Parts: sequence; structure tokens; C-alpha cells
Amino acid sequence: RHRANDFAGAVRCLERPAGGDVKAAIYLSESLLRAGDVARAVATLERVIASDPGSRISFAHLLLGSARQRAGDSKGAVVAYETALRIEPDNLAGLVNCGT
Repeated sequence: RHRANDFAGAVRCLERPAGGDVKAAIYLSESLLRAGDVARAVATLERVIASDPGSRISFAHLLLGSARQRAGDSKGAVVAYETALRIEPDNLAGLVNCGT
């Protein structure tokens, strides 16, 4: 049975082999972050982005920025937010997090 805000349960579900599904990996990262496993969220997002160097998924970069910020890596967070803005210049979350 699924429950609202059960991020640990979401992690268990999303950790099942997804056949390289990028969106599933991004949702896994978001669940990891919300469950408090910041290091795994960062590592998973970095792997996803590295697997597709031309990644046009701004949300992955925004999420990486949030994860790096929570990990105390402010400079790395800004780099991720700036990358998201290069992909999607009008992205409100990117603009707010970059302070523009």
C-alpha cells in the first residue's frame, strides 16, 4: 500500500531495475533527497547527468543543485542551477535559486 510522503517506500520501489530509465532515476533521486539521503541523491543525479552529457532535462540539474546545497556544496549548487538555466532560461526555480 502506498502512502503520501512515504519517501523511503518510494526509494524501495524506484530502486528496482528500471532499465536505464532516466526519469525513474530522477524520481529516485528526488525521493532519496526527501528521505534525507543527500549523498546518494547527489551521486545518483551525477550518474544520470554524466550518462547523457547533453542532458536537456533541466529538472535533473535543479534537483542536483538542491541536493548539493543541502550537502553544503554552495558552489556546486550554483553550477547546477546555472546549467538548468542554460537549458531553460525562464525556469523560475533556477532563477530564484541563482538569485537572479
